[in-house]
Amino acid sequence: MNTIVLKDRLSDLTATIYPDHGGLVGKLAIGEVNVLKLDESKLGVANVLAGGIPILFPFASKTTNDRYTLNGKEYHMPVHGFVKDTPFAVEEVTENSAVLWMESSNSLMASCYPFSFVFKVKYTVKNSTLNIEATLINNSGEDMPHSLGWHPYYATSNKEALEFYQSYQRYYDYINCCYGEHNKPINLTEELNNVYCDPVEQSFSLKNKADGYSITQRFDPEYKTLVVFTLLPDAVCLEPWIGIPDSINRGEYLSIVRANSARTYSLMLEVNKL
Repeated sequence: MNTIVLKDRLSDLTATIYPDHGGLVGKLAIGEVNVLKLDESKLGVANVLAGGIPILFPFASKTTNDRYTLNGKEYHMPVHGFVKDTPFAVEEVTENSAVLWMESSNSLMASCYPFSFVFKVKYTVKNSTLNIEATLINNSGEDMPHSLGWHPYYATSNKEALEFYQSYQRYYDYINCCYGEHNKPINLTEELNNVYCDPVEQSFSLKNKADGYSITQRFDPEYKTLVVFTLLPDAVCLEPWIGIPDSINRGEYLSIVRANSARTYSLMLEVNKL
């Protein structure tokens, strides 16, 4: 299996990238402590279910009936977009960084997303932190709407030992179909499939005492949403998104890359041993 291993010698942080499987980060470890769940047998079959940190683009989550309408025309959109299942080319690799990219095709433009674009991602490990820079290059003559997201699967052997700190103000509960203001701690031992919006601070943190690591995740102001998914027995998904489910049809929480221009989004995952 084709992989790229990045290493920061000072902090002993390593990240393993899978270019052929949506360019995802499959493994992230500080010393011998791995913080991500990954089932390699699912790669190439259902990348977004394999674990690691899949890339969700053009639209995180699901559109209504897997369809959306743009400029009067209807398009098909797979759940979490199509980039997660697209092989990435490798532009540059150093000991602690890698740049990967993919571009739109005529078939994707006709059926899914009518824009000529390049998606470029740079991964860097430095000072106990995985830095992720995603650059969207819009080569079309029209503005390009999107709601980029990431889907980290944080490994856990005991959810009772998790401590989670966040500052989001609103929520939507997809299990019980309710929504409202959010003003209480999030209990990761509960069955959650919730969307939290509008953070007060551009960060959140997870402390995993059972498995010996902590994560502090920092992100650009454009990341206005956090999805918390706890229905797996051995992982919790804490997913920073720009948008909300069905952003493109709702017309809410969408970002834009202007015609013939580019835009970069940054995300940082600081990893420490406990």
